[in-house]
Amino acid sequence: MKCVGPISNEVSGGTVSATKEEATNRCIRINANQTEHDLVACSLCRSYEFSILSVDGFNDKTVIVCDQCEIEFHIGCLRAHRKRNLKELPPGGWFCSSKCWQLNRDVKVLVVLGSQKVPDSLMGNYATNCDAEWRIVRGKHTTEENNLLLNEAAKIFDVGFNPIIDTRTKKDMIKAMTYGTEIAGSDFAGVHCFILTIGPKVVTAGLFRVLGHDVAELPIVATGQQYQGQGHFKVFFRCFERLLSQLNVKKLVVPAAEEVIAMWCNKFGLRKVTPIEQNEYMQKHTSMVAFTGTSLLEKEVPEGQRLL
Repeated sequence: MKCVGPISNEVSGGTVSATKEEATNRCIRINANQTEHDLVACSLCRSYEFSILSVDGFNDKTVIVCDQCEIEFHIGCLRAHRKRNLKELPPGGWFCSSKCWQLNRDVKVLVVLGSQKVPDSLMGNYATNCDAEWRIVRGKHTTEENNLLLNEAAKIFDVGFNPIIDTRTKKDMIKAMTYGTEIAGSDFAGVHCFILTIGPKVVTAGLFRVLGHDVAELPIVATGQQYQGQGHFKVFFRCFERLLSQLNVKKLVVPAAEEVIAMWCNKFGLRKVTPIEQNEYMQKHTSMVAFTGTSLLEKEVPEGQRLL
């Protein structure tokens, strides 16, 4: 049986410039039906009100989105708070702070590095006889080699999860996240895939997004059927947690199905957030993934650890 929701099926368990069109699609986010979502359009004024670029032109009510933390800002609010004084839509990537710019560059460097050996200190007593490596790949603007790895990860997700279909487009959200595409205004260009390999084979893969230094989300993670029960997921999680620590990310959040909440909490140290805390997350990070029938879990990322 396939699983619905972001759970591990083992334990159950410098910047690149965009084109003008990409910049427009990336920076301007329009909510088709605001009344259905308890979200905000601007993190500074906490208002839904916005203007449509193609109709109203570029003005103070245009909403621009940071290419790393994906937090939304009115152009006018940025100016009023003396953060930015934008006269037009930036032609390439845009970041709300130098910290987000640095974080974006650090993640890009990790993608370019390719495969790295899993440190012996993270192997523990699990999968000790295998040649384990980790790497980060990105669906958007990926290489042919990384696309092959994404295809393998997509097969694992396909076996481990029921498709999560967007009601408007009838497209699978998991595939959109895997390959960094857009569905009905939801832009998954910032989603990356953290992969654990044994030799040439992808054994465990997880889709993640670093929403600034405050939080990273891990909405989808799974281990290939033939590799389950061998401890690979524990190795994956140790590596991923250390990666977040190296990037100075404070918290990890995981939306989990009810039947695996105890696993995440007891084995990996996460805790279930309160409804108030979840609402605060969704208010600040409006792009955060929330699947029906799941609860949001969180964990503070240990400080001062490195994967490289």
